[in-house]
Amino acid sequence: MKQRIGRDTPDSFILKPIFKDLTIQLLSVTMLPIKTNIGVGGNMTPVIRIDDEVMSKLKEHAKILDLVFGTPNEVIRVVLGLDRRKPAPTLEKGSNANSTEAIEIQLDSLYTARKWALIPIPKDKRTFFPGYKVNFDLETDCGVLTTHVTSAPRGTPYGDPKGGAYIQSKLRPWFDNHPRLRDGAKLRIEALEAGKRYKLLLVGSSS
Repeated sequence: MKQRIGRDTPDSFILKPIFKDLTIQLLSVTMLPIKTNIGVGGNMTPVIRIDDEVMSKLKEHAKILDLVFGTPNEVIRVVLGLDRRKPAPTLEKGSNANSTEAIEIQLDSLYTARKWALIPIPKDKRTFFPGYKVNFDLETDCGVLTTHVTSAPRGTPYGDPKGGAYIQSKLRPWFDNHPRLRDGAKLRIEALEAGKRYKLLLVGSSS
């Protein structure tokens, strides 16, 4: 049985842990944009009426898309193929005037990196890349490689922004293309489109 929920109805609530900026009421009806006075001081707050199944899917997409701390609007924009409008993380800047946000990584153990075709990610640089096992394109001098961050404890959810310790997938061609790499080699990775497209540069073959 459907019930109309007003500002004084105890069953209505604001879901803050995951979605902060949009008030959502759960009703067993399809999505329907409405306006209702449920804000503080009687301010008009946009509301979307959704059922439990839709809410569950929104939560799932928020985790997968690394938008757990985003808004429902951001999740829906990504699902609909619109611009994500997600601010890029604060990162190191390059030296040139048109610099791209980037980080540098040193390969202390070339043996491990080459054997497993991986690039280690310092813990303080982890959020520079997409969530756990979320694919992204890496432009290299041997073509565009689609890769992702991996190596995390069992049970780590897909898309975890802090999950994983290495970039390890389809990087073998790049390592084969640089046979003279030595311990201490320095890499520069630029974020061309945060979360989707990056560029790998070799800035020093050894220390």
